[in-house]
Amino acid sequence: MNFSIVLESKPHNLHYLKRYIKFISSLNGKHKNGEKHHICPKANDMFPEYHSFIYNPWNMIILSLREHYIAHWLLFKAFGKSQGKAFHLMCNRTNSRNSKAYQLAREYQLNEFIKSNQERILNGTHNFLTNNPGNRLGCKHSELSKQKTSKSMLGFKHSEETKLKMKGRIRSIESNQKLFKSIKIDNIIFKSCTDAAKYYNVSNTTITNWIREGKAMKL
Repeated sequence: MNFSIVLESKPHNLHYLKRYIKFISSLNGKHKNGEKHHICPKANDMFPEYHSFIYNPWNMIILSLREHYIAHWLLFKAFGKSQGKAFHLMCNRTNSRNSKAYQLAREYQLNEFIKSNQERILNGTHNFLTNNPGNRLGCKHSELSKQKTSKSMLGFKHSEETKLKMKGRIRSIESNQKLFKSIKIDNIIFKSCTDAAKYYNVSNTTITNWIREGKAMKL
């Protein structure tokens, strides 16, 4: 199988595709050990039919890590779309996050993600517009699911650090609750600081200051 003919069957940037074909051709058979690379990408929008190396041995080449990085950069420049994501993942693998190429791939992937979401919203297929199983909004657990969760938590103990954090939150809640005691201002009784603040169109902090200054009284 002539991989260059296969690659040319997809919309591409001719300059970078020629560079990719030349790059791959120069390395074919160079390494016996290294990383396996799909010459014709296996992505769904590319050539998933050639995914298997067993049935398509011509589509596999052994590359070094650096060569693998360069190959995915050339594929990204030649085809874009899914190859932007593939190159982005390769950058994460090789810790090349400071390179201009990585920034370009990241921006490209983000724009593609936004574009895809907008298209799904317009055609009504986005998760939050459908009953898609992947959308968990409003989902209620069955009794069996609740029992399984409860059973899995039996014997679980919080760490001392977590206990201290929880105690701190409880104290914070208790201190906030003090603000919601009934108070009296100008012979008017309010159930909470919030009610008084709404009545006088001021903040809760102002009501608290009035209490300290004696202008309001806790009940």
